[in-house]
Amino acid sequence: MATTVKILLRNNRTSDLEYHTAVANSIPPDETCILYIGGNGTIDTFEGPGEKKASGDAKHIRNEIVKPFFADTLGIDIPVYAVKYDFDAEDGGGARTLNTALSSVANDNVLNLIGNKSKQYIGFNHRNMKREFRRYVMPWISTDGNKISVDEIEYRTRFNRISFETPNDSDMFFDLLRQNLSELSYNDSEIDLVLQYFSRIVIDMHTEHIDSLFNSVLLGRISENGKRLPINDVIVRIRKITFIAHCYGAFVVQKLQEKMKSEMQKLGYSDKEIQMVLNQMLVVAHAPSCRLDKQTPGFIGFMSAFDDQAETPNNWMRAYIRKNARQDERTMSQDKVIDMEHTWMPRASDSGQMRAAFLPRNYGNMFIIPRGFDYNIEENAPNEGEHGNTHYIQMHKQNMHGLMLNQIARNIIVNGIRNSLAQTDDFIPLPDVSELILSPTDNPKENALLVNIFDQMQKNGKTLIKNIYQYATEKLKARVPHRTNTKNHKR
Repeated sequence: MATTVKILLRNNRTSDLEYHTAVANSIPPDETCILYIGGNGTIDTFEGPGEKKASGDAKHIRNEIVKPFFADTLGIDIPVYAVKYDFDAEDGGGARTLNTALSSVANDNVLNLIGNKSKQYIGFNHRNMKREFRRYVMPWISTDGNKISVDEIEYRTRFNRISFETPNDSDMFFDLLRQNLSELSYNDSEIDLVLQYFSRIVIDMHTEHIDSLFNSVLLGRISENGKRLPINDVIVRIRKITFIAHCYGAFVVQKLQEKMKSEMQKLGYSDKEIQMVLNQMLVVAHAPSCRLDKQTPGFIGFMSAFDDQAETPNNWMRAYIRKNARQDERTMSQDKVIDMEHTWMPRASDSGQMRAAFLPRNYGNMFIIPRGFDYNIEENAPNEGEHGNTHYIQMHKQNMHGLMLNQIARNIIVNGIRNSLAQTDDFIPLPDVSELILSPTDNPKENALLVNIFDQMQKNGKTLIKNIYQYATEKLKARVPHRTNTKNHKR
């Protein structure tokens, strides 16, 4: 069964529609609207239909953003669409596509694969090929740099799955595998067997839902009848749609951006024009499970360090944040407390209470807090709102940091839609993050406070990156054995 999506239009006023939603085959290319792309839980499960989950997510946006800021005050009803997934039965709810794209797995002991019968998904492309091959594949085909039995290789590989971004990447992988097997002194018949073992664990990444979604949502905003549009028209159309994503939905948006870039190249747009268009996409990503580096300016993330469900690449930032968050979790569990100060998160001034940071584009274009809700001491676990909350109003057991993230995300969405509504034949650029966070009611005192908060969060972000760099340096130094000075001296 193919992986597909369904686009639903939320309508609160039509009671005869199931879950208050109607299926939309596509979104009008010039329409000012919101598209909500949820996590990979937005599927049909034993807990309920995916339509119901998607409808509920869209309802939050209508009730907490569209109604109070547009429908009730301006008389403008912004359409809210939501995506429902229908994943292939073997796709694990989209987890395979996500993990292969990240080239990582949820298990931190990523190299300890022997005897671990939970499948690990590794993605290869021409950029990461040599690094990932050395990191993952070499421990499957050798021990301490020495040849092992082919039976052992079969055992080690059977619990893993690999995928490739392109057919060329597959060719490169198997050439590299054959070369390394030969260097390890495997004979021709053994090499053929090992190649067979690896061929069995190759999986195809399902991208039908990405293609379908792109065709229904974005293709008409960049082309008409298979031909390119004037660049001003494209930018205006892209600026009229606001994307809100949660978890896996952020990964989907990134794949949509990649697809749009590829299609625009085919249509004859220049690299400069493509970048101009991508820069006008507004994406508010809650708990994003995706690559976080080098975001486009309008791709803005919101993350809690106590979120133990979002999947991000294994790197030093993730290691540092998770180490400190897990340490604080243990403390709160042992002390039976629902709140504590997370001192590892910087704060700009000794007098301020705010421990939150904003990370620049190369690090995620992201607002991050240590914790957004009271700790769940009954279950010795973070509150499920750390990952699942996508509301824009005060929630039960939410702390000041969590509420602040809600309000900033709300402001960005509202101000982004305002910019969408202002688009005419003359393009009006998407404001910078520093402007998008401002009060949607244009309250001067609130704006002054928000400017100050954002300034502090940017400073905290710089300090956090510095601390992560220091942590990584110390860890790397500890891995290198002490070496004596072997420099030759004159006698």
